[in-house]
Amino acid sequence: MATSSRHAEKNNIRKPHKKYRTKDNNAFDVQKRTATNQYYKMLRKEKQKQRHEDCPAPSTLSDDTDTSITKKKKMSSLQKAIREQKLEIMEKKQNKEKLQQKKMEQKQALLQYQERKLQRQKKLSRRTVRGQPRMAQQMEHLLQQLQSKKPP
Repeated sequence: MATSSRHAEKNNIRKPHKKYRTKDNNAFDVQKRTATNQYYKMLRKEKQKQRHEDCPAPSTLSDDTDTSITKKKKMSSLQKAIREQKLEIMEKKQNKEKLQQKKMEQKQALLQYQERKLQRQKKLSRRTVRGQPRMAQQMEHLLQQLQSKKPP
């Protein structure tokens, strides 16, 4: 048992890699290298913390504005596919709404046209008792046409 504890003490000291070994490799060199490695490790961790502080918190981002998100992390292919699918669905909804709006406008324009046409037809189809057309109605109609076409 005593031999195993000696081996454990020997194994606790790590030997430097071959490329770092020198002829007079003493404990001071090893300590110096470990200190510099720890320093660089600490610098790397600080940089990572700064990156995380600069990124906005996920709670401040909304799911509806996936298009405006600019993440520093690379998205996986699954996340990209999901985002593209959401964009396609949103575009389809917008196109559908535009088409419905356009149809409604066309329908209203058609109804207005039919109403004007019906009123014009009523005016022009008026007859006297003997069946002759009323010229006053036709003259009013012609006058309205000329006034509407006249440039201001």
